Amino acid sequence: MYSTCRECGGRFVKTVWNKKFCSRKCKNHFFHKKYRKSRLKYSKQFRKINPKYFKEWEKKNKDKRKYILQRYEIRHPTRRKKISQRYRNKHPKRVKQILHKYRGTPKGIYNTAKCNFVRRSDNKRVQETWTATEWYNKKVKTFGVCPSCNRYVGINKITIDHTPSLKKAPNGFNYTIKDIQPLCQSCNSRKGASI
Repeated sequence: MYSTCRECGGRFVKTVWNKKFCSRKCKNHFFHKKYRKSRLKYSKQFRKINPKYFKEWEKKNKDKRKYILQRYEIRHPTRRKKISQRYRNKHPKRVKQILHKYRGTPKGIYNTAKCNFVRRSDNKRVQETWTATEWYNKKVKTFGVCPSCNRYVGINKITIDHTPSLKKAPNGFNYTIKDIQPLCQSCNSRKGASI
């Protein structure tokens, strides 16, 4: 005897007299949809009633919360973008503070320098073939001392100097690790586009 599935509308052979779904997947999907709104409503109410519980749970389970957010980002990339954009629009000062903090970290310093290079090199269509690890190793060899003025600046404050400079490089020039050198900010800006 045939019957129609309540979820997908497909036909299936009825083995038991009260079978309403063609598969377990359809059954789970149907009940998930049916009770989703009530579950969400309950969880929101619970959050309003017990905000302390959630704050304590987040403090205790930081890794678990991070993992949950990462999974959510993978499953719902567009929703996550909308949420983050809404947060940026609501709290612009807070976002500025976070970015300022990030730019002070070694990773942030490297990424901002990289973005500046990409922005400047777009006009000339210049490419680079060196990796971040190669640049980091070259920086570490200096021990934070500028090779030009022999002044200690610190590894994080050493900047990338291009030879030839970005202004004088021909179109489509490929920068390798040999074409860049670590210099301090003052030496780099003093040198400018002279070489």
